[in-house]
Amino acid sequence: MKSRSVVARVVAAAALAVSALTLAPQTASAARTYPLGVVARDYYFTGVPSRLPEGQYSMRFFNLGSEPHVLVAINLGPECSESLSTAEVAIDFLEGIESEEDFLAACPGSSFAGAVFAPPGGRSSGPLSLAPGRTLVFCPIPDSMWTPHHELGMINFIDVVDLPGGF
Repeated sequence: MKSRSVVARVVAAAALAVSALTLAPQTASAARTYPLGVVARDYYFTGVPSRLPEGQYSMRFFNLGSEPHVLVAINLGPECSESLSTAEVAIDFLEGIESEEDFLAACPGSSFAGAVFAPPGGRSSGPLSLAPGRTLVFCPIPDSMWTPHHELGMINFIDVVDLPGGF
């Protein structure tokens, strides 16, 4: 464990997940809603495309793992789109985040794209609003040793492109 206490890490992960789940996603310019299916396992996502057109998505989230998982998606501001170039860099960045305010202060221009939660063996759905640029997708829930799932591999990026007319 780095310099933060276990309690601080759990509180930070829970606060970020709850905050993401309760905020309405930003509205993108696309008028059509596209389907997107994502599967969570211990400790990775499948079905997260590396590139998508901007727009509104109806995400179906299936948890085939033995632990609860949440998918948090954040449209990164221009500065963070460039600086958070790899999963390792993003993991280090998230280590210092203790609240939604910390994230937005460290990543100006960022916005929550959406979030979905599913218990082990469960499924859920929710909206996802992708804006042009880069979107960070991760699971902040900690495992039994208090390690956030994104540090174990549940972290991806989506390059979101401005395609007139969508797909």
